[in-house]
Amino acid sequence: MAKKDNKNKKKTNKNTNTEAQPKQVKQTAPEAVRNNELAEILKKLPDAADPGLQSALFEKLKAAELISVRAIPENTNRPMMPMLITFTNAKGEQLIPLFTSLQEVQKAKIKGRLVMMVVHLQDIDKILRGSGGQLAGILLDPAGAAIHMPAVAVGALCGDPVPVYNGPVTYGEPAVYPTRMDMAVYDLCREMKEVSRVWLKEKRAAGKSFILVVESDAKKQELLDRIIETAAPHAKDVPVEAAWYNEKAEKEIVQGAFAMYDREIDL
Repeated sequence: MAKKDNKNKKKTNKNTNTEAQPKQVKQTAPEAVRNNELAEILKKLPDAADPGLQSALFEKLKAAELISVRAIPENTNRPMMPMLITFTNAKGEQLIPLFTSLQEVQKAKIKGRLVMMVVHLQDIDKILRGSGGQLAGILLDPAGAAIHMPAVAVGALCGDPVPVYNGPVTYGEPAVYPTRMDMAVYDLCREMKEVSRVWLKEKRAAGKSFILVVESDAKKQELLDRIIETAAPHAKDVPVEAAWYNEKAEKEIVQGAFAMYDREIDL
């Protein structure tokens, strides 16, 4: 009888050990992300204001697995944490790009060593909320449909709208001047012959950010993107924006200040 009890005890211990092992959570790899229906809706949206189509987009987005990208700049060999990639629109707003497939990531031709993560909209909502208003929303498939969704809409989809900051926006000289960022942008501008002048200012709203105002012979979005990509690693976690120089920018941001880079007086 005792022998039988020992045998049963061994079985019980074996079963207990098996149950104690942690369950492995299966994670989707970026190359396995599939959003065929969502991608089709995105393609139709720029040319269609169909409320039904927008409702379908929202429903798909809430459940979708999307790809978010971080990158280590190509021009450094130092160990660095991958930095969140942002795109700047014509208004100077910073948007987080999200991709419906690995093919859409490749089409965007983002420079640097990429780190891709599979995320849900709720994950990005937390980043938008934590940015203090510096990140204005998301951009779905930038090299494809390029659909912009503001942070307020993302928050609403995730169950709680993001409060809109309605306080004053002011510009001035940086309280702590980012010398390394200045030097990196200066060297880049010397290579980009289209750029004539660049001003560096600090933007103060719900939080603070650096803003680079660019005067150029040709207004190409990729030019602003390159300047932001070069400046961001030296900004010490302060968001970086870029905007084109015009009469409004002169009055509100530049305010008669000397340019940090001037093609005519290149040192």
